[in-house]
Amino acid sequence: MANFAYRGVEASGKTVKGLIEAPNLDAAVEQLFSNRITPLDISEEEVKEQVGLNIGKIFESDRVSDVERITFCRQMHNLTKAGLPLDRAIRGLEASLTNRAFKRVLQSVISSLERGNTLADSLAQHTRAFNDLFINLVRVGESTGRLDLAFADLAKYIEIERTTEKQLKSATRYPTFVLAAMAGAIAVITVFVIPAFSGVFNKLGADLPWQTHALIATSNFAVSFWPLILSLGVVGFTAFRYWSGTRLGSVQWDSFRIRLPLVGSIFERIALARFAKTFAIMGRSGVPVVRSLNVVSEVVGNKS
Repeated sequence: MANFAYRGVEASGKTVKGLIEAPNLDAAVEQLFSNRITPLDISEEEVKEQVGLNIGKIFESDRVSDVERITFCRQMHNLTKAGLPLDRAIRGLEASLTNRAFKRVLQSVISSLERGNTLADSLAQHTRAFNDLFINLVRVGESTGRLDLAFADLAKYIEIERTTEKQLKSATRYPTFVLAAMAGAIAVITVFVIPAFSGVFNKLGADLPWQTHALIATSNFAVSFWPLILSLGVVGFTAFRYWSGTRLGSVQWDSFRIRLPLVGSIFERIALARFAKTFAIMGRSGVPVVRSLNVVSEVVGNKS
C-alpha cells in the first residue's frame, strides 16, 4: 500500500486536498471518485516524506481538548439541524481543524461512516477523544432522530465540566500552596538553620532538653542521608500512584478524600453535582436508567 497526495473538487464545488492510501495510482483515483471527489492532481508520497510524517506523529499528542470538543459539538448541532449529511458535515469540520490528532480521529470517523457504520459506532472506536457519555448520547440522538439536540446537550455538559474543573483547581490551589510553603520552610530549617544552631550549642556546652536533641538528630540524619530520603519519597509517590490507579485503591482513596478536613466537603459536592447534572442529561435524552447509572458512575469522578 502507498500514500497518494491529492487535490480535487467535491460535488459541491469545494476544492479539497489530503492523503489517501491505495495499492496503486488507478486504485487511488477510483477511491476518490467513489468518495465523490474529482481529482485534479494526484501523486505518490515519497518515502522520506512519509518517514518524516511518522516521526512527527510520535511526538504529537493524542489528546483532544475540551474547547475543541465543545466547538465540535456546537458546529455539529448547527450542521445536523440544517439537515447536512453526517459525512459532509464532519468532512467540512475536519478540513478546518489545526489539531492533527483530532483531524486523524475525524478522518477515521468519516471512513467508518462511508463503510455503513452509525455515527455512535464510529465515535466508539476513539475512546480517548469521546467517552461513554458522549457515545451514548449520540446513539440515542441517532435512534430518536434528534441528533442536533444530543450535540447541543453535549456542548453544554462539556462546558459545565470544564467550569467545574476550573472551580476545583481554584478551591484547592490555596491549600496546596500553603502545604508546599510549609514543606519548603521545614526543609530549609532542617538543612540550614538547625545545623547552625547545633554548632553554637556544642561550643557553649549547654545542657539541652530532649526535644532539642531530637530536632538536632533529625537534622543530622536529613543532611547525611538526603539521597536516601529523596529516593524513598520518589518510590512512595510512585507506589501511591500505582495503588490509587487500581480498582480497590481508587475506591479507598476517593472514600478518604471526601473525609479530608476543609477540602473533603468540596470533593463531595463536586461529585454530587456531576452525578445530578449527568443523570439529568441522560434521562432527558431518553437513555435507559440502568445504562444511565453505568455511564454516570464512570464520569462522576469518585469511585466510592
